[in-house]
Amino acid sequence: MLTTDEFIAHLEQLDDPDERHRLLQRESARLTDETVQQMKARANDLLGSDINRGVALADNIIYASQVSGKPLHRALGLMVQANALRRQGQLQQAIALYDQARDTALEAGSEIEAARSQVGKIGALSALSEYRLALEVAEQTAPVLLKHQQHVSAATTFMNAGICHAQLIEHAQALLQYDKARAILEQLDTVNARKQLAVVLFNLSLSQRDMGQYYKALETVTSCIKLAEEYNWPVEKAAYQQGAATCYYSIGDYNRALRLLHEAREILEKNQHHKSLIECERFISECSLQLGLNEEVLESTQKLIQLLGERNMLATFDNALTHRTRGVALLLLNELEAATEVMLKAQVIVEQFGSSQLKQDFDIILAEIYLLQTQTDRAEALLRPLLLSLDSNRLVPRVQLLLARIELSRSNVVEARKLVNGAITNFEQQGVQSGLYESYFQLAEISEQQNELSAALAHTEQSLEQLENLRGRIATETRSVFLRSKEVIYETGVSLALATDQTMKALELAERVKSRSLVELLGHGLDVRIRVKDETDRPLVEELEQLRLKRNEISSRLAYWSPGTPSLTAEERTELTGQLRQCEKRQSQLTDRLQVRNAAYAEDITLTPAPRSFDLSLLAPHEVLVEYYVTRGELLAFVATGQGVQVVRHLMTVAQLNRQLAFFRLNLAGTVKNLSDAATTNPSVFATRLNGLIANSQALLQKLYASLVGPLSEMIAGFTHLILVPHGSLHYLPFHALYNAASGHYLLEDFEEVSYLPSASLLRFSRERAARAKGEGALVMGFSNNGALPCTLEEARQVAQTLGATVHLETEASLPRFRQEATGKKIIHLATHGSFREDAPLFSSLLLAEGELTGHELFNMELQASLVTLSACDSGLGAIGGGDELLGLSRACLYAGAASLALSLWRVDDRAGSIFMQEFYRQLLNGLGKAAAMRQAQLILLQNSQYRHPFYWAPFILIGDNGTL
Repeated sequence: MLTTDEFIAHLEQLDDPDERHRLLQRESARLTDETVQQMKARANDLLGSDINRGVALADNIIYASQVSGKPLHRALGLMVQANALRRQGQLQQAIALYDQARDTALEAGSEIEAARSQVGKIGALSALSEYRLALEVAEQTAPVLLKHQQHVSAATTFMNAGICHAQLIEHAQALLQYDKARAILEQLDTVNARKQLAVVLFNLSLSQRDMGQYYKALETVTSCIKLAEEYNWPVEKAAYQQGAATCYYSIGDYNRALRLLHEAREILEKNQHHKSLIECERFISECSLQLGLNEEVLESTQKLIQLLGERNMLATFDNALTHRTRGVALLLLNELEAATEVMLKAQVIVEQFGSSQLKQDFDIILAEIYLLQTQTDRAEALLRPLLLSLDSNRLVPRVQLLLARIELSRSNVVEARKLVNGAITNFEQQGVQSGLYESYFQLAEISEQQNELSAALAHTEQSLEQLENLRGRIATETRSVFLRSKEVIYETGVSLALATDQTMKALELAERVKSRSLVELLGHGLDVRIRVKDETDRPLVEELEQLRLKRNEISSRLAYWSPGTPSLTAEERTELTGQLRQCEKRQSQLTDRLQVRNAAYAEDITLTPAPRSFDLSLLAPHEVLVEYYVTRGELLAFVATGQGVQVVRHLMTVAQLNRQLAFFRLNLAGTVKNLSDAATTNPSVFATRLNGLIANSQALLQKLYASLVGPLSEMIAGFTHLILVPHGSLHYLPFHALYNAASGHYLLEDFEEVSYLPSASLLRFSRERAARAKGEGALVMGFSNNGALPCTLEEARQVAQTLGATVHLETEASLPRFRQEATGKKIIHLATHGSFREDAPLFSSLLLAEGELTGHELFNMELQASLVTLSACDSGLGAIGGGDELLGLSRACLYAGAASLALSLWRVDDRAGSIFMQEFYRQLLNGLGKAAAMRQAQLILLQNSQYRHPFYWAPFILIGDNGTL
């Protein structure tokens, strides 16, 4: 005869509902109260691990009540069904079932089961933010449970009451309720009691977090995670991880927070816990907000709001907080009217369930919006009452900082300092570094306004210390985004260092932000390539590979041209482009997830990079480095030699620079069209137009020379190697083509070598890499896309012949071949079509047979090349991210291992490019350094009457090591 446990297990294994019903009918004699209670307990357990099986067993309990004819059994089944609905976020339906269960239990004469049914109802009311009603139910229920010695249920009731008090910012009452629950459960030694103890501790941690006691909350919630691991409760562990994550991102440990949230999401998706999954997505959005991913947050919160509407959860805590997150994202994007609208909607939602804690939080955000709109009185009207009414919790220092801004605007310096110092004290007690960097920067602003420049600089450096500790807690590929809104602190530091005559410190501060993520990747030797580093990575990596193949297939259909084949229709192209973008979006999501998962370096404080000054001894006596930097709208230049650093300020404004760069770009575009038209007429027309365009371009380049180089001409005179470190839009300017009308020379003609770097700090790495480059031979590829670019084949043949290498053309110039052979080569030369994607820089690409070589692909390779030449349109362009990080093919190649890159800044003329490359490699083989060889090749074109316009010879730049092969 089966035991009760065996009977329930057998019942679970039956897939056919009719078979389960027949079994219950046959075994009607065993359907005692004890057996059905065990069925209920088993069903509730299943709801935490396999909700579908739990629901099926709940249905069996309902059928069992029909077989036994006992109302009590039906009440038990209704309770489990209500629990399932609550877990799935269907809260109103759950409450209705809890009340049915109560009425049915009372009909059966069971006061205790009627009380038990209300425990779940309290939780559902709380989730619906009906806190006062939930407290009334709890007050009625707890005495009944204690009378019947239902200790676990009584503890749960006290806990739920604590949750309600916490939401109403009644922290003392909340802690009292949690203590009651904890005291009961710690006296019990059952699995069920341990499970409920974990839940109580988790809710206690939430209150501690809301009070700003983040480290105490982490300690509490960590004990919950350990209990979940000990008893193998995966869904509960996911919930506790979410709680820990909110503490981590509050104190600035961002990568750990995201990793925990991603792990939790996987568990919740697997177990179909929709309500918890919504919370998890919301927490991920909140963490993303801290990282500066504001556009992504807008998209994710819009989807969440839509989902909450579909689930009839608009008047809920989750919806209010989702609106809050969306409002802050809009605020950070300076979309103030939209932010106000969203936050007022959030206020309406809050008013429906009376959470004073949320209302205070939302008032602070609205006050910040009003301040940005210069509605100071309106902001102050919200903030002053808050400072008087708030407990000592996480919201107080935020109010203090905003009020300090108001006082400073009124020149009440003493009061402003007092408020900021109070905020610093509170943030230090809470361990909130994000608040500390903001506070110290606000002190710097106050000191600068009072002309206390040394104190202002000291406070700025304190701010940067906190900020860089935060940066160290982020996966490297997110750091540039994180810096987008925070570069002003570095700029302020540079300006203050210069104002106090500390030129070297100013350069050091500039270097602490320029291309910093790439410098950190190379300096720490961090491997962030996508690969299976743990078996849990394998599904993601395999999906990425499938997406890569799919993207290659789609991009091939869009890009390849074949004579005699029908062109894609507009509708077909639109459809394929949409598929391509979806594919890329998923690739980016998976890549981000893997980088977070594998960023252990961001969770180890010992790897937080210490600031390093640029080493002037790297510069030989013949070398001068010019680093441009924009601070507070002013363009300046540091001129560094082995002897020291000088600075030239007020070169031009950013607006002036961008206007002149736009004119130069227009000249280039006009050159292409005018000379193409002239080439079809006669040589004299071509020569006339060419001379006019050259004169026009020289006039534009002379203006740029006068602003950017003229003021430093005496400092850089006499040096033979000029190293340029551009900033912002200057990355798109060919400095070597700037024209000195007085001498009649281009800058290229006044130096033997001109090379470029994204950051001065990369000079060391490029030279060290060149010295240890182990590659041998050359990989030369030419791909014309079925004749669309015929000169690429000629160029590749000539380069291969010059280098004595095998050339791979057309179908042989394939992506698989590149992946296989590139790793071991000293020289890599690709002649093909290039595509720059400003919207997604890592999907910038080079066209090869069987697919595109993207920045993503290059980033995951390991090269040993002394020189990589990307002979393609726009291969030197990149999107400029936070920290002046140049994102695109060039950065991917540098990370992959290239010592130097030969790239182009715009579409290269096929014939001119072919001549240039042949001469470039000839000079390299003659023993010239890379920069010197490039200069000689450019001079050859410049001396050719047909190619004298900068359009033909100036697009080529050398990034990195300038030495010989």
